Amino acid sequence: MFSQYASYPSRFKDAILKLGKGKQLNAYDRAAFFSMGVDPNNPDELPVTQADVVEATQEKIDQRNLFQGPATKIMRSRNTYLQKMELDTFNSIIYGEQPIEAFDDFVKKWLKSGGKQMTDEVNEWYRSIQSQ
Repeated sequence: MFSQYASYPSRFKDAILKLGKGKQLNAYDRAAFFSMGVDPNNPDELPVTQADVVEATQEKIDQRNLFQGPATKIMRSRNTYLQKMELDTFNSIIYGEQPIEAFDDFVKKWLKSGGKQMTDEVNEWYRSIQSQ
């Protein structure tokens, strides 16, 4: 229905967070909703959750992923494993199979298993586009 709009998930998320803060949407925000196939004029379609409201109040600790480049070398070789490790760990913590402290162990293992190199690659990409 809204296929004439380019899709911008990051802009969509910004618009959701704006709603989570109780702010009004401007035309730019509305376009972000349309880009994701959501009619911002229909309150029943607005996908704002309690999690969005919480996230909107934690901007100073939220780390945005601005990477929009092609998959890096490490992403191609290790990302499936890293994502599975993340999902398994998060689920086991959420369902009480592991204590919250398991997150610290996950971070160490994630970094050693290619996450550090992948982060370095993404940061290098980000630095390279800043000079353009």
